[in-house]
Amino acid sequence: HIIKQQHISHRMRRRLRSDGIITVNGKPATWNTLVHGGDHLIMKLTPEQEFSLSPMELDIIYEDEYILIINKAAGILMHPTSTIRDHTLA
Repeated sequence: HIIKQQHISHRMRRRLRSDGIITVNGKPATWNTLVHGGDHLIMKLTPEQEFSLSPMELDIIYEDEYILIINKAAGILMHPTSTIRDHTLA
């Protein structure tokens, strides 16, 4: 289970499975494909997209070297999605 060991997101795992991005010995791999020593495994990934920073006012409750606690306003997403790329916290 190479995919799970690489900490790849659930969405990316679905893409890898549905798009035939992983091949073993030149053949599309499925989740049940066994990989043996000497097998040739290829995973074709697209480069990560660049995101622009969106300046915004944050209501910071607490901040130190390890933790940042904010009072997040309603409607602001935590992470970008496939349709909303900007104006998120991450």
